[in-house]
Amino acid sequence: MENKTQKWLLTHDSHELKKGQFFEGETLPAYLVGKAVLSAGTSLSPEEQAGVNELRQEIETLTNKLSEAQALITQKDADNLRQTDELEQMQKTITGLQAKLKAAKG
Repeated sequence: MENKTQKWLLTHDSHELKKGQFFEGETLPAYLVGKAVLSAGTSLSPEEQAGVNELRQEIETLTNKLSEAQALITQKDADNLRQTDELEQMQKTITGLQAKLKAAKG
């Protein structure tokens, strides 16, 4: 496989590089992963493009799963708050009944 230089556009500041600058190299270093996009001027082989498309699909699937999990967490939090309120009301009722019982004995 021939080595070809590729060009990435930085979407975030990283190390001494600033957002909007280009990084050129055969591969993207780990510290730039997620902080750069492949420049439109760089062409990918069909196999590389298929790999990119596969990764995009996987990211979309994981993003959807994350959204579902966050919705479940939000629902569980709401359920927990409701149950906490119910427990507090029950505790107040018990305290009131204990006070009545103490007054009736005394």
